Amino acid sequence: EAYGIAAFNRKCKESVSRYVDEWTRLSDRIAFWADMENPYVTWHNDYIETGWWIFKQMWDHGNVYQDYRSTPHCPRCGTSLSDHELSLGYEEDTPDPSVYIKFRVDSADFAKATGFDSSGKNVFLVAWTTTPWTLPGNTALAASASATYGLYEHEGEYLVVASTLGKALLGEVAIAAGTVQGESLAGLAYVPLYTPETTGDATVLRFDHAGHLKPLEGSPEGLRRVINADYVSLDDGSGIVHIAPAFGTEDFNEGKLYRLLFVQHVDTKGLMSTGVPGPGLFVKDADPVVTADLKERGLLLRESTIKHTYPFCWRCKTPLLYYAKPSWYIRTTSQKEKLL
Repeated sequence: EAYGIAAFNRKCKESVSRYVDEWTRLSDRIAFWADMENPYVTWHNDYIETGWWIFKQMWDHGNVYQDYRSTPHCPRCGTSLSDHELSLGYEEDTPDPSVYIKFRVDSADFAKATGFDSSGKNVFLVAWTTTPWTLPGNTALAASASATYGLYEHEGEYLVVASTLGKALLGEVAIAAGTVQGESLAGLAYVPLYTPETTGDATVLRFDHAGHLKPLEGSPEGLRRVINADYVSLDDGSGIVHIAPAFGTEDFNEGKLYRLLFVQHVDTKGLMSTGVPGPGLFVKDADPVVTADLKERGLLLRESTIKHTYPFCWRCKTPLLYYAKPSWYIRTTSQKEKLL
């Protein structure tokens, strides 16, 4: 807006003109025959009208629709990226925080669901993430239904971790006081780390039975629960996955499946909202702020730094965010068989 629409259009025309000239020179050089006297140019009215006519045909046949979808989003450019563009910006050995967070469950509810009596000691589910900034948007925890989870006594409380990962996380001396099956954890409510839906200006919605996002009706209390998911890894982490439907493709899909709460505490520029740690900060700058807040509240079990492959915008090198936002889409899957 500051640059100006007229100036932007002028630059676009200059770009089109330059590439038309380059294409003409290349075509002559490789002896490619084409009607260069009447090239199609994107700013010509007949070209624009054809584009609108095609779009109108798709609209009339019900093949254009608006919906939320989680896409790779550049917070600087303000646009989503295609799969091809995404592949251009991956960088290896990118440092990111690695944090293990404790989510408290009611001891009586845990005993009723699993049969394990904690004798009055607090019980915590341990989840691992490399994106602490997404934690205020947490609305579910995912466990593997077929996995066995150990209850490890640690500093006067019980920690729930996949049995295959207990020693890696808590040390070789870690001994489980009992075990439970992941299937028994499904439906268990836990205490949220944050409630931006009541303390800030986050976007708060909920998936309906058809998988569409609608305004939340009623209280969000008790909506954050454990679900079962097949993709939960038992090779690293804790065997419990933090789910934030506003910030991840798998998370978003789980939200549709289980009618989860949708809390988006980050805007399209990647800035944290009010009511959460680090309001106004870019998400990557908010990582240590969120981590420090959880540590102060006794909910941080362990933290370190890892290096992994992370996607960046190929244009401006800004870290990409998987961000759920409403966009317009064209139904192609429904027409696939006809086209083939």
